[in-house]
Amino acid sequence: MKIKFQCSKCFRENINTYDFVQVRDEDLYEYKCSIGHVNLYFVKNEKFELLMESALYAIQDGYYREAISSLTSSLERLQEFLIKVLFRKYNTSEKIFETAWKKVSQQSERQLGAFTFLYVKEYGELPDNLTDSERKFRNSVIHKGKFPTYEETLKYGQRILDITYSNLNKIRESLEHIIREMSEEKQQLMMNKLDELDVSPFTHLSKTSINIHHHVSSFKKTNLIEYLDLIKK
Repeated sequence: MKIKFQCSKCFRENINTYDFVQVRDEDLYEYKCSIGHVNLYFVKNEKFELLMESALYAIQDGYYREAISSLTSSLERLQEFLIKVLFRKYNTSEKIFETAWKKVSQQSERQLGAFTFLYVKEYGELPDNLTDSERKFRNSVIHKGKFPTYEETLKYGQRILDITYSNLNKIRESLEHIIREMSEEKQQLMMNKLDELDVSPFTHLSKTSINIHHHVSSFKKTNLIEYLDLIKK
């Protein structure tokens, strides 16, 4: 998957130059536009957002097994993100969190357990999550080599989007300020590092199917079929 950037230097010259850059693990993107200008951008999107977009583009391109894998990874990274939000509410130090996370970081079921109990403690109810039959389908694709159909992939994709919205919407209602704090701190940390190198990046926020960093009033559940139509157009 690639992220669409507008060249900052061309923009200042009233030239609309857009380029597509391959997505990467780092939040910092340095690239040359098609005219030759060097750009430096800090991408604010969370990893689970980009994984979701990667999955939806894979569906559009007909790579259904790859889509199931990215959808599953998106859900797992969402749970990691929400664990961090819930930990922050109780003023747990970053060092203690990182130490605890190392104990579960290699096992997704342990991460799910940690998220489930933190969510129950906060809201007194279970979070929305995959059913046993949905987990069986996921495992058959990822671990047993099953080739899912288009219809199966759409169904699973919509389910992941629904779970994402359900959990994020609940937490945004009460802990939106913490999500904002975490985003600002991540950006400031990157800026501090770059200050030492005497460079200053522009900030980029791609529109996605989730849009967690858009205003809470515009946060709504995505219809997968409609979003795939937008991608196609």
